[in-house]
Amino acid sequence: MVYKIIICAVFLLFPSVSYGQQPVKQKGWVDKQLLEIQIFPFKDRAYRFLQQGKPQQAAAEFAKALNLDNSDTVLRMDYAQALFSSQKYEEAAQQAAKIITINPDDDHAVLLRSEALQKCGNHSEAVKTLASALEKGRFDPGVRKKITTSLVNLLLNQHDYAKAYKLLKEEPTSFSSGKKNYIQAVVYKNSGRPAEAKAAYKSALLDKIEAQDRIISLSDLADLEMDEGNFQEARTYLLEAYKLNSYLSSISSRMADLEYKTGHYDQALKWADRSLQLEDNKNVYLLKAFILSKLNQPGSALNIFDELITKSDSNIEKAQLYVHKGNISNSYGQLKTAEESFRNALALKSDVATMRSLAMVYSAQGKWDETVETYKLILQSYDSPEDRVQLAVALMECGKDKQAIEALREAVNSGKLSSDDEHYALSQLGFLEYNSGEFLSAEQTFQKIAEKFSFNQKNQLALGRTQLKLGKYDLALSSFLKVNGASKNYETMMLIAEAYEKSGQQNKALEEYYSVINTNYVKGDALASVLERAGMLESLGDNFSKAGILYEKAYALAKNKDTELLLRAGEAYFSANELSKTIQALKAYFSKPDSKYCFEAYRLVGASFLEQDLFDEAGENYMDALNDSRLSDKQRYRILVNIGYIKLRQGRNSEGIEFLRKAMKFSDENFKVRLDIAEALYKLGKYTEALAEFKKAESSEMPEQVYTGISFCYDKLNKPGLALHYMTLAEKCSANNSELQRLALFDQLAYLCMSEESYRKAVEYYEKSLAIKQSSLRSYGLGRSQRLLQDMPSARQAFASVSPEELSISNRAQFYEEMGRINSYEKDYAQAINYFSKAGNEKPSSERLYLQGQAEGKVGNLDKAIDCYQRALKENPYDVYAVSLGYAYYNKGDFEKTVPLFEDVYSRDNDYIKLPEDLAYITKKLYRNEDSIDWFKVAIDNKPFYFDETPASLRKKIYGFKDELRSLTNRFDLTAFYSYSENGVAATTDSQDVRAGILDNSAGVELGYTPEEFGFRNGKIFQFIGRVTIGKTKDNAFSFDTDSLQGAFGVRYKPFSQINAAVGVERLIKLGNKAEDNTLLRVMASWDDGWAMKPAESSWNYSFVFGEADYYLEGYQRAVFILHGRQGWTWNIDDQWLITPHAYATYKYITPDRDKTSYFEAGPGLSIRFLEGESKYISYEREWEFLLRYSFGSYLEGTKSSFNGLSGSLRFSF
Repeated sequence: MVYKIIICAVFLLFPSVSYGQQPVKQKGWVDKQLLEIQIFPFKDRAYRFLQQGKPQQAAAEFAKALNLDNSDTVLRMDYAQALFSSQKYEEAAQQAAKIITINPDDDHAVLLRSEALQKCGNHSEAVKTLASALEKGRFDPGVRKKITTSLVNLLLNQHDYAKAYKLLKEEPTSFSSGKKNYIQAVVYKNSGRPAEAKAAYKSALLDKIEAQDRIISLSDLADLEMDEGNFQEARTYLLEAYKLNSYLSSISSRMADLEYKTGHYDQALKWADRSLQLEDNKNVYLLKAFILSKLNQPGSALNIFDELITKSDSNIEKAQLYVHKGNISNSYGQLKTAEESFRNALALKSDVATMRSLAMVYSAQGKWDETVETYKLILQSYDSPEDRVQLAVALMECGKDKQAIEALREAVNSGKLSSDDEHYALSQLGFLEYNSGEFLSAEQTFQKIAEKFSFNQKNQLALGRTQLKLGKYDLALSSFLKVNGASKNYETMMLIAEAYEKSGQQNKALEEYYSVINTNYVKGDALASVLERAGMLESLGDNFSKAGILYEKAYALAKNKDTELLLRAGEAYFSANELSKTIQALKAYFSKPDSKYCFEAYRLVGASFLEQDLFDEAGENYMDALNDSRLSDKQRYRILVNIGYIKLRQGRNSEGIEFLRKAMKFSDENFKVRLDIAEALYKLGKYTEALAEFKKAESSEMPEQVYTGISFCYDKLNKPGLALHYMTLAEKCSANNSELQRLALFDQLAYLCMSEESYRKAVEYYEKSLAIKQSSLRSYGLGRSQRLLQDMPSARQAFASVSPEELSISNRAQFYEEMGRINSYEKDYAQAINYFSKAGNEKPSSERLYLQGQAEGKVGNLDKAIDCYQRALKENPYDVYAVSLGYAYYNKGDFEKTVPLFEDVYSRDNDYIKLPEDLAYITKKLYRNEDSIDWFKVAIDNKPFYFDETPASLRKKIYGFKDELRSLTNRFDLTAFYSYSENGVAATTDSQDVRAGILDNSAGVELGYTPEEFGFRNGKIFQFIGRVTIGKTKDNAFSFDTDSLQGAFGVRYKPFSQINAAVGVERLIKLGNKAEDNTLLRVMASWDDGWAMKPAESSWNYSFVFGEADYYLEGYQRAVFILHGRQGWTWNIDDQWLITPHAYATYKYITPDRDKTSYFEAGPGLSIRFLEGESKYISYEREWEFLLRYSFGSYLEGTKSSFNGLSGSLRFSF
């Protein structure tokens, strides 16, 4: 009771304090106060509930209060806010609407209603609420700005950019400059004005804008940059947005999309997972599936699709997910899964694109019937010429060529195909018509391709073949010449010759063949084929002897021997009446197990014997034929007839009659049946057997059918020359060509000749074309063919007529390359570099960089050459580029870079047979002896693969490698020598080289040791040496003076790789009474021409000069100078024995000459050297030399007289 009294007092004393509501007109003041007393408990509880975070309970209390007074707008506003907080948005919007009805200027009600309507998804009504408020309400600028901002944000969210932009223009004062720029940017972006949008966004970002607007601006800028391919800029914007709010899943999903588009799939996956952690979004899951597929995780990707399909409630969405699953399965070759996915998609939603995908999967599995049916369903829904082309392809695979032709014609006639698709469709149509025998239609189709599209070699060649089939030989020639002018090849050249033959121009065809033969354009089987055709034409021209020679050459050169060539050789020789050659060739023919026409061979051999009246030999030949199981009954019939006639001619009538009677058993013959058999064999693809049957029917009364069948068989057996011959017999035709047709003909022939590398003929045809009509393209073709013939002046003259700008980019680049090649050939490398550079600028290629590198190397620009080779190698890692780069480094002296390049190439391709030997010499220069040894051994092991070497040159090469290994692996040198003269005067041993020098004693042994680590460095040799020598008495050859026994040890160093010179220091040790203790300094050098073994040569010049200067430092101090020379001729026996008669001279001068022993001697000599112990890797282990001389000498000082006599010495080295 007290509570109520207090409340009443409060309201009576302070009537306006409670909630500031509007006065109620219908009630007096007292009634209003009493009403407030009634309402207060509900309001009080409501506000307490709000303070406790219980908006739903508060709303219930507010509703009770409003039941008592529904005119209180403040109370209703509080009620509406409580409903909004309770997520009862529709009721909140209704309450706000009631307030607005009462008071249109209540901005809180307007904003609350708008927000509640948006929560309900009724955005259009929310827009109306805000727009109506702006139109009807009277708000102060701050409130109006707030409502305007809400409205423009809502319009932007609703993509109503026109109204948003209009509002911006109508309420300019309601927005900050940053907000204006932001709104304009959003409008521009979504109105297809990306440049203006980017500028506006950037301006907005420079101003103060709300954080959410800043994030959206950065995100939209990223979208715009991605649309333009500026992925790095987009990445920068997104990362900046991410820094502002890392919890927005849209930013992470955008980053995932960006990284996916730029191929950074690992990063894309991380961003996608980040986005999914923030928000479970099916679109991001879908992106993650695509990312996983790019990371080669198709299983995980397909699992995501399965999860999304399971969760989806929309058939359309499921169908799209199945399509995605099918596409990924297809890309990974999981064709069954792809097929199932596309079928599931189509079961949910019929879609042409999905049907196309299913058709492609069917075709990939070879399910052509299903492919056909699918494309038919597609065409029922959407008649697309592209789909009709694909239907035709599937029909072809099903063997339904007629239906395929009709489908292709419909597609082409629709006029709706793209240029590329039309070209493809016409090509397929032409080949189908050709294979179906519709040659006239095929010709029209291929002609249409030629007229409508740029030159295509395959189609032009097909046009020529079709014209051949139609007997339009001149037109065929024109077509082939166009191909030949564009890309010369062997096949086209043969077709040109065939066209010449069919048009009766056999001399020109023969010229074509001889051009190929004489210029060595082809080898092996290809050359054999040319020789065969030339032989056939020589036969047709009655030059049978030449034909026989050509056929035999063809057989000898062919790898895949066609024994029929021997038969033709025999036939040709027989026609030339060269009977011995006939018999020889044909006996060789039927001795071959794969001979198919032995009957012809036996028949001609028999005829050859009969021409010489050698009846017995002819009879024996035919008897051999009867025993040959390869002959048919009909042939046995003919053989028996022939034997019978021979016997009759010999007067052996009984035997003749017997053989003829035997023949009668095989006389029945039905040509029609035989032709039917032949045609059936042809249709089965058994062309060899069909040919045999057709040839047996050659004497029938249906020659045209027979010759046509034979021609078809020879064509299928890749014997177009014979096919042409028989087709000529079957068909006769002629045509008068126009000048334009001749031009096309010459162009085609030139092109075909170029393709076939028959450049001389190409020159002829290009000149004929140019005589009719000048063009830069023809002049270019002429110059190129002349350049390939190495006729550089003519090529340069032809190229002078070329205007490069009239050529296509490809031909212009090739023109510059050709000019570069000409200048390289003429050694004008500066111009060559200029042209190669131009060619590369027109159309870069690794080959042009390689050519430029070669030219740079020729002028010594090794750094530029290396750069060109490096770039070429980077573009195409061809081994030839790596090898050239290696040699460029080598020429620069950078051996360390050469070695890894050569080693890498050889590890991949050991056909580079020269690399091991070059590596061996290079590593030797680098003092890497172990590597050098290994590479020399590899080079020796490659001996069987030096195909370009003659036996003699190969022997020299391998022996040289062995000699290098002998030097590289040598550690010890042992040299023993012994000298004897009959008068004992000439006691100097001058048969040594720099290993021992020239010694005064008669016999001795020297041992040299070469240290492994530093003793041998590319021909520079350091040795420790020890030596013992002894003189002999004059008593006899083996009487030694022990008092002269002399010891020595020291070091010797050969400091040059290429010069055979050495210095040494030795300590002489006195071992005998006449010996001495002393220190000896020595300098030795030699030069020779012919000292070393020259393997595989029988003899050679022999020149040898040796010089030595010695100085004795102690005791009897003296200097000794020796000069020794030989000149002779060496004979080589078995690469082991070297016999060298020679003249020699020795000059020895001592100063001071205490004993007066300085002398000069000369005379004839004979050196016999034996090099012993050659092995797989070493040239020889031991060397013996026996030296026999007759000396004429004279002492230079003192009273001693001149001397002469016979002397001999023996040297052994190990």
